[in-house]
Amino acid sequence: MTLGIWLAVKAGARLPLGVTWMGVIGMSLLGGIGFTVALFVADLSFEAEALLTDAKVAILLASTLAGALGYMMLRVVTRPSSS
Repeated sequence: MTLGIWLAVKAGARLPLGVTWMGVIGMSLLGGIGFTVALFVADLSFEAEALLTDAKVAILLASTLAGALGYMMLRVVTRPSSS
């Protein structure tokens, strides 16, 4: 998502008012939560139980990490200014 937005900006598009690159990156990280769809693909891909278990653990860890990082980044970016 970030790469697509960056390319669009380089091609002449502008970020909407109030949107920062940190916000774009934070939203892109939240998109990593979608890795859970890979659980269904892993079920179809691996017959060996050990490989399937490893894949599921890795997918869930990556999804959790993406969600946590995205939340933290957006929490910092959207913090109200103290003026």
